[in-house]
Parts: sequence; C-alpha cells; structure tokens
Amino acid sequence: MNSHASLAVLSLLALCSLGAARNGPARNAILFIGDGMAISTLTAARIHGPGPGGKLALELPHVALVRTYSLDRLVNDSAASATAILAGERVRMGVIGMSPETKRACSLPRRPDGSPNPVHPCVPAAVPIPSLAELAAQAGMAVGVVTNTRITHATPAALYAHVDERELESEIAAQLVAQRVLSFVVGGGRRFFSPYDLSGRLRAQGVTYVVTGAALEAAVQAKAERIVALLAPDHFAYTVDQPSEGEAHTLPSLAKLTELAVRQLSRNESGYFLLVEGGRIDHAQHENRARAALQELLAFDQAVAVARRATDEKDTLILVTSDHGSPLVIAGYPLVGDSILGAARGLGIERQDEDGDGLPDYLRTADGNPMNTLLFANGPRSALQLLLATHEGSDVVASARGPGAEQVHGFLDQVELFRVLRSALGL
Repeated sequence: MNSHASLAVLSLLALCSLGAARNGPARNAILFIGDGMAISTLTAARIHGPGPGGKLALELPHVALVRTYSLDRLVNDSAASATAILAGERVRMGVIGMSPETKRACSLPRRPDGSPNPVHPCVPAAVPIPSLAELAAQAGMAVGVVTNTRITHATPAALYAHVDERELESEIAAQLVAQRVLSFVVGGGRRFFSPYDLSGRLRAQGVTYVVTGAALEAAVQAKAERIVALLAPDHFAYTVDQPSEGEAHTLPSLAKLTELAVRQLSRNESGYFLLVEGGRIDHAQHENRARAALQELLAFDQAVAVARRATDEKDTLILVTSDHGSPLVIAGYPLVGDSILGAARGLGIERQDEDGDGLPDYLRTADGNPMNTLLFANGPRSALQLLLATHEGSDVVASARGPGAEQVHGFLDQVELFRVLRSALGL
C-alpha cells in the first residue's frame, strides 16, 4: 500500500456514511492490549505484585476467553491479531489492515532482509479495510494511541496503516504522517521518521510534534489540537532497565501517558476511542526475561487503574485483552509466600525433605541445578534453545466494564472483540 492508503479509506467512509449518527450506549471506549499477555503471565504478575490472593486493576467484572489464531497460523502474530481486534477481519500473519485475500509481502520484489521473495502474485481483490479508529474518526470522535513500543510496530500500526508486510516500518511511518485519523499519538520509533524529514512534514501540517515527556505534558496543558510524541528512537526501555539519567530516564510511565491521553481526548464533545498497548510484555518474554515481563505487566495494569479512576463506567467502555500468548509456564510446587521468580519446590513427601528443614526440597534439573518456578517452553536459556522465544496459541483473557461490557462473556473470537467495540460505540 502507498502512503495515501488511510486517506483513501477515509474518503470511502465519507461517501458511505455521510450524516450517519452514533447510537451506541458508550460515549467513549478504551482498549488495552497487553501484548503477549498469556494467562500464565497474568497469573505470575498477580503473584509477583499484589500476591496470589490479590487483585489486578485489569480484573474487570465481565470476562471471556478469546481464540487467537490467524487465517494461516494456529499461533498468531501481533499484526494479524491487531487487525482482527481493530478491523474485524481474520488475515494472514504479518498483514496489517488489509483484506483476507492479501498475501504477506506479495508487493515486495525482495523480502525486508534483502533475500529473494517467493513467487507470490498479488491478489487484485486485496484492499485496505477500515479500522475502528477510522470509523470512529468519521463519526467525529477523537482517536488516540499510547504505546511503549515503536509507534510503527504491528499493534499500534493496525489503527492507521494498511500494508501487506509488518516489517515495512518506514512505509508505516509515512502512512502515519499522511493520515488524519489520530489526534493523539504517543510512542517510540523516532528513527523511522528521520530519513525523509517526516517529523518536518508533521509540523508543516500544524501537528504539535514533541520528543520529551515534559513537552508532551505542556502540549496537553496548552490544549494543542493534534499531538504526535515520539519519545524514544526505538522501543521504550524496559521498566526494570530504565537508567538513572539520560533520555530513557525521563520517559513517562504508561500510566502517566494514559492519564494525559484521557485528559486530551476527553475535550472532544463527540467522545473518543483510545488504544493503550503494553507492548514490552511480549518483548521481555521473547528474551525469556521473566522479571522484566512481570514488571511490564504490572506497569500496564497501573495504566488500567488510571483509566478506571479517570473515567465514568456509565459512559466509558474499558476492554482489556491480549493479542496472543507467550510460552511461559508456572511449574513445580512452590509454597505460598515463595517468590514466583525463585526456585520450585517438590511435592513435600518425606523423601523430598532430605535436608531435614521441614520444608519440601527444591526440585533440581538433570545437571543438579534448582528448577525455576517460571519456565519458558522455548527461547534463550530454555530446554529448546532458540534465539528468541516464540508466541503461544492458547486462548487469552478479555475483561470489560462499562456500556457494552455485557457482550464480553463465554468464549469469543478475536474478531468479535471488534464487534463489541463497534456496537458499544454505535459505529
């Protein structure tokens, strides 16, 4: 797709829905996507944070299990899953905002890494499909996105971009500059906007473009009409890795960014739709960094808590879900009170208390080392060594509160989450 794809979709919507009025029960909606937030990751974060009997802010009253497979893969990626949630269509892995006929990377003579592309003739019927953000903007709503990944990464890109290959981040950046859908954009990935002076084009369009948290807060305070804040050259640093000085040290938390987004978007009399992504949950699990993943999920949960406090459940739907799982397992028989990040104990029968301390001995691997309670099925330092851990294909959780939340129950498909949001907003 070229950089005018989003404008083309909006033009089509304008012709089809001129004069259409919203009649849904929700004035606003906030969608939280915890990237890679498997049920096991959520459980481990709860134990690590408030404790096994505690409660996270994302544990909302209406709950469903959600299937996550794509058109061609049993285990999904963020591009296809975000397209399902945000555009209501099941597509092939790697495709963003295009119709199901689209074949991944079929428009490329070569792959993004420079290797030859297999013969994949493009399907003439492949067309952009409108996202929930585009539908909301057409109805006069304000639309925003907050992420701690690159703004051109797969999940946030599904709000505004239409490409057959998620790796085309420079093209996705160009589409972000060309679109008129989003009025509040916060994330990383500044490096993709540098080569072609895309940031200069943003400023030329009257967009308030900022690169620091302080400047972002000032822009919100000044009631700027459109804001794009690219606060890091790449992804944000992990919460556990943020240094004590320099640019990364000044990065606002996901909770703070959510507070600013709600404050900015709430000024629109026609309501708003906001996407908040905790994208670094997934990245930490790809690296098999359990502590980092749990801290990212707890930071994500704090953002949900902020949204719950800042909104009225009578007029604002909050929906929390994940795009896919990750291969994290809670194993062994750890005692209540043991660190979830520590070693796992055995069953506790007599022969497993060889040290005589009255507690079950720690389980040990074949080489004699203690076995961790948190294990990864594959990836670095796992039993199945891979450079990066894969995703995982189990169902994920969706929880909701507010107008339309009653539709979140039982077992759902990811594309049904799009319908829940669209119905609640009357789009």
